[in-house]
Amino acid sequence: MLKLTQKLARMLIARGIGVPARNLEKIAAPDGVYAYEMPLGGLSIKIENDRYTHAGRYGLKIHDRSGGTVMTMFFHPETLNRDFGAEDAEKSDAQQQARREWVQSHGPDYCHKMIDRYWNN
Repeated sequence: MLKLTQKLARMLIARGIGVPARNLEKIAAPDGVYAYEMPLGGLSIKIENDRYTHAGRYGLKIHDRSGGTVMTMFFHPETLNRDFGAEDAEKSDAQQQARREWVQSHGPDYCHKMIDRYWNN
């Protein structure tokens, strides 16, 4: 598991959103997670290690508190560059999970009918 320090978290926040962490308000978070709020823009920013996915990356999540939109960036632990491959993989996993939930909530027959309707238009 990756070790995340406050200094590293602040550096990744500045790199990810272009705003120094000193301009943000720190909020309570579990150990190993650093969370901040940007009152002016209505954003919540959370950075953590890979403790859930074990992908070996640092994750930076930006939440729009008014609209609920979430943006996730991953950073490689050695170079601290963004890992677009890991970001694409997470998006793909989220899309697949959303499709599963859609089929489970509506049933396969209905979903099949809707897909056929979409492709035939």
